[in-house]
Amino acid sequence: MLDPFKLAAANAFFENVQKTGAEVEGLLDSVSEIAKQVGDGSKDVKTAVAAALTKSATGANILSRTTGSVINPNMELLFKGPKMRNFTLSWKMSPRDYEESEMIKKIIRMFKQSQAVKRSESMLFLKAPNTYALRYLTAGGREHGYLPKIKECALTGFNMNYTPDGNYQTYENSSMVAYEMQMSFSEIEPIYHDDYTALDGDTDRSIGF
Repeated sequence: MLDPFKLAAANAFFENVQKTGAEVEGLLDSVSEIAKQVGDGSKDVKTAVAAALTKSATGANILSRTTGSVINPNMELLFKGPKMRNFTLSWKMSPRDYEESEMIKKIIRMFKQSQAVKRSESMLFLKAPNTYALRYLTAGGREHGYLPKIKECALTGFNMNYTPDGNYQTYENSSMVAYEMQMSFSEIEPIYHDDYTALDGDTDRSIGF
């Protein structure tokens, strides 16, 4: 809700942005020139830019109040840059003997530690945690052609469920009967169009990323 003071300030800013100021006027004229090239009305573009600047400066959405219009929400669908892919993997592990229970304990410890931020010996600097190269493999150890490829990843989340079956059960050595490991990854580089060509020479021999 806008109080009278904020409304007056927003109105004044909105009107002045459209009328005065060499730098702002130059910006609006440049936008208008672009609008002409793509076939839009320069007046509408000037008004939209002025409204955006007003909202940024005062926090007030003055456009609907002064003109009875709103910016087309479909404009938000325009390309704004690539995004990193995020995904989650989970495993349930059930040790069958003492050796496997010790192995599972080491696996959990390894992932917990590798996710942690590193410190330099002087303690003055922090270093990035480990990253991961993940691959889907067939039973023969070959890279799977029917599952997606994954770029280098950071481990952004690591959670352990020590009672995945809903009750507390242990072996004689106190190892849990079952563990469920949940890991969240984020690729550190976006997927580009030419990555597919570099992958297999653009011959569609794999499913890609």
